[in-house]
Amino acid sequence: MINVKVYIGPTVPGVAVHGTIYNNGPSKELEAAMKKEPAFRSLLVPVEKLANATAEIERKDGATYVFYQKAMKYKA
Repeated sequence: MINVKVYIGPTVPGVAVHGTIYNNGPSKELEAAMKKEPAFRSLLVPVEKLANATAEIERKDGATYVFYQKAMKYKA
């Protein structure tokens, strides 16, 4: 079974682009960023949780929004 996930964090040059779909794990760049800033891991969500996670970001409420804010401060 393929584990499809979507990156819902902000676009970070050299790391990840918002809305990128990963079906065989994250890119090596995103993997490296996850080691430096664990918030990125929570912004890589399974497709079935995409709507709820996106809603949290839009409402500016919940854990996903907090992780999004941390990722915005990340410097590659």
